[in-house]
Amino acid sequence: MLTNAGPFKVFAPTNAAFDELPAGTVEGLLKTEKRSDLHEILQYHVYVGVLNIDSFENGQSLGQVNGGRVTMGVQDVKVTVNGANILASIPTSNGVIHVVDKVLLPQ
Repeated sequence: MLTNAGPFKVFAPTNAAFDELPAGTVEGLLKTEKRSDLHEILQYHVYVGVLNIDSFENGQSLGQVNGGRVTMGVQDVKVTVNGANILASIPTSNGVIHVVDKVLLPQ
């Protein structure tokens, strides 16, 4: 899915977001036997298509690359994805990176 030219919307957690995960989570996901779990989580952070931050609607549901769905929240100028705050939006040549303050975990 990610080998095409996009466009992609990536929700990229900050380093601090990873620090909030339970101890050992990241190290555990890097083990060979957990590769499919890591793959699932990474793909849950990616949407195929372009939506600018000002086009999100409160309660809007987006289908992610892994087949899961995230829900957007919009209140005044604050925009969230599954409750994670979007801190910044960075346009790229093949989409947009939205920096978020939490790691998004599939249900």
